[in-house]
Amino acid sequence: MATLHDFQTDSQGRRFADVLKDQELRAALVAALAEMNTPEGRLAMADAEEIHNRPALVGVVKRIEASPAFACVCARHDRSGIGRLKQAIGVGCRITMAENGWNTTGRKGSLRRLSQHFSVAERYTRG
Repeated sequence: MATLHDFQTDSQGRRFADVLKDQELRAALVAALAEMNTPEGRLAMADAEEIHNRPALVGVVKRIEASPAFACVCARHDRSGIGRLKQAIGVGCRITMAENGWNTTGRKGSLRRLSQHFSVAERYTRG
């Protein structure tokens, strides 16, 4: 299970100190990590890759965007203002997928038409 501690000690995650220092952004990231770590979230992320040929984030993006913490950030910032949070959520997705035996492919897949705030996300393959 990817925790905030895992995020903070990850080589990419620790580059998001600005997100972690901002209480609203941190709360939204914690909510996203929690969603990715539920059994349903992990299954939905795997199904997105294996069954639907979509980025793993597709499996949980609607629930992340519907979380009160994410909605609060979106209400206070314009679309470009949440860029660092979206990147941090992508790192959280990578950590979660790696813990479940997946590897990054180095390719991005589209989330357009599937997400209000995210446009692309990393693709994964079973390790």
